[in-house]
Amino acid sequence: MSESPRTKQLIFPVCLLGVLLTGYLAAYAQSTARKLVTRVDPVYPFVLQERGIEGTVRLKLIVQADGKVRAVHVEGGNPILVESATRAAKDWRYAPATGETTEEAVVNFHLTKSVPTP
Repeated sequence: MSESPRTKQLIFPVCLLGVLLTGYLAAYAQSTARKLVTRVDPVYPFVLQERGIEGTVRLKLIVQADGKVRAVHVEGGNPILVESATRAAKDWRYAPATGETTEEAVVNFHLTKSVPTP
């Protein structure tokens, strides 16, 4: 049984769409929020507190299947607070999962208290 010319024209776009959707769904599945089990608060540098410097740091965390943070990537925020936020996030622990995931976190530094928000 031979395929019509129209069917042949549709094969590539349909296959491409399938590949793209599969990649999108895989990326979506990897970015699902996992429960944060242990959160270590960052050290708010005293010198910054004295000068009234506040800020926010946005992080992307690569979390292993066992819940340990494998890598921390800075997505943005106050550069002077990045080191403290990064150091704290490396000690966070997430609930176990079937594979490695990417989690987003925001660490807020305020003069009253520094509060990390996953």
